[in-house]
Amino acid sequence: MKMGKRMLGVMLALALLLALLPFAGTAAASQFTDVKSSDWYCEAVDYVVKNGLMSGTTKTTFTPEGIASRGMLVSILHRMEGSPAASGSAFSDVDKSKYYAPAVAWASANGIASGYEDGRFLPENPVTREQLAVILYKYTQHQGRSTSTTGSLTGFTDASGVSAYAADAMRWAVGKGLITGTNGNQLSPKGTATRGQLALILQRYHSDTAGSPAPKGATLVAKPIAVGPQSVVQVSKGSTAIQDPAMYCGDALSEEAMTISGSYNVYNFTGDADDKAVLESYVNTLCNGNYNLKLTKTFNQVNSAATQFSWGLDYTGTASVTEKMDVTYTNASCTVCVFGSLSQNALQASVWIPQEMEPMDLGLRYGTRAQVSALAGTSASAGLYKLADGSFQTTDGRLSAAVGKASVLRDGKSYSTTAAFHRDTALGREELSLGNFYQNETLFFSCEADQSMTGDLYVLADLARNEGWLNQSVSPLKSAADFSNYTWTRFFGAGHDDDYITPLTSVYNEFKELTVRVMYYSPNQTAVYYIYAEFSSGPYTVEALCAVDLSGRTSPPPPTPSTSPTPSPTPSPKPAV
Repeated sequence: MKMGKRMLGVMLALALLLALLPFAGTAAASQFTDVKSSDWYCEAVDYVVKNGLMSGTTKTTFTPEGIASRGMLVSILHRMEGSPAASGSAFSDVDKSKYYAPAVAWASANGIASGYEDGRFLPENPVTREQLAVILYKYTQHQGRSTSTTGSLTGFTDASGVSAYAADAMRWAVGKGLITGTNGNQLSPKGTATRGQLALILQRYHSDTAGSPAPKGATLVAKPIAVGPQSVVQVSKGSTAIQDPAMYCGDALSEEAMTISGSYNVYNFTGDADDKAVLESYVNTLCNGNYNLKLTKTFNQVNSAATQFSWGLDYTGTASVTEKMDVTYTNASCTVCVFGSLSQNALQASVWIPQEMEPMDLGLRYGTRAQVSALAGTSASAGLYKLADGSFQTTDGRLSAAVGKASVLRDGKSYSTTAAFHRDTALGREELSLGNFYQNETLFFSCEADQSMTGDLYVLADLARNEGWLNQSVSPLKSAADFSNYTWTRFFGAGHDDDYITPLTSVYNEFKELTVRVMYYSPNQTAVYYIYAEFSSGPYTVEALCAVDLSGRTSPPPPTPSTSPTPSPTPSPKPAV
């Protein structure tokens, strides 16, 4: 299946001056007195400073609530480009002595930024959200990268306020997850934002592009995931919010034009037979989380001409949502209806949401087992390239691996080892194992067989076990081979600090963070996994990109059981939505 194409994000825009002072080098965000570790923009500030995109307003302050200007934005892009020379600016209001003068000249000469109709550039004016989208859009085209990704603006209440010249760029920015709705699900195209918000936007944009075109002959096989503090929206009992179905389905279904029927907004989709599972997942996600909806009616009928199906959901919150409609194909009524039909493998479906409810992005995506805000690891949210030689590389350029190999960063130092995949039919699981990459250290991961897909995410809560004895001194985990002795379907183990451990829910847990992301999965061909494990003792972090061959790999006969007590199988934890 396909990973959702529109990932979530936070409010975007730009504001006033960013680097009037000399560039501050690679100071960490923690060195700024006005950036606390608890601030939502702290990580982004750290990223843009370390990557040379932004600097502090002084040696000790970043001014995250300050404003950024048009001149500042083109200066950042000019710096990302390597500060190429350009002839003088054609704009009368650009003082050649100003720091932004070379950048304005370069941006103008290359069609990246233009002035106003009266011939001025207004470099010290705050840049608007739609101007930001246009400048990033044109800069991306200037670098020779595709801008074909598009998102829908129809779900935003002020989409009509987007200027005609900015419409394509705004659709691209929304589709890339760079721009999302502000309060009230608005685009605010004429609005501006803070330096802290700019830092987050630049982090997303730069980690996607790494400031340069894709490697020659490379194909993007997994898109970066946009993460941020607003990735997960908490829904109170009084809320009328419902996850926007188009953003939930992403690439897994083709979105048609949204229509209005009476007091209902109607989201229309097309797909194939397998995509019925996407709609079922959408219904289950809404009804099995705290989203004020419950399933009241289901219908599924197969006849000679077509398969007809529907789900009826009722609002259970405390706000006034009284609108009801018939559950399609039944004589019941409901608040929200999801229905469709299958004919000759072609799916047509609709999601009917009353206008009393508010479709918005709650941070839920089809194909993910965990909220993206829970990811840990520097490259956890990066995209993935398949290179011309058949190997793989993260879009941030940090990790690369050929099939059958793993690239490992152990406390920042690089190692290479083997990566093997086995499908254990007896245990009903798929196993990924790494060879020893440093003094008997290794990693092992298993999950349900024949259920993996591109975009699956597992975090610490998904993989921790309630088996404290496993990490005590009497633990039966004495070697990497022992990982295969356990019949749990979902399991993670690590050879760590001359010991072998697994994440636990007890006080014996030695894992601080854990992420396993299935970055790419082509059944019976190739899979690429990203793993990040953080421990309470050295080595403190292990990060790996693993590429494996899936063709016909079944596991050898089960190893001889350990002489230590073998646990009984326990149910795998429920996937997080």
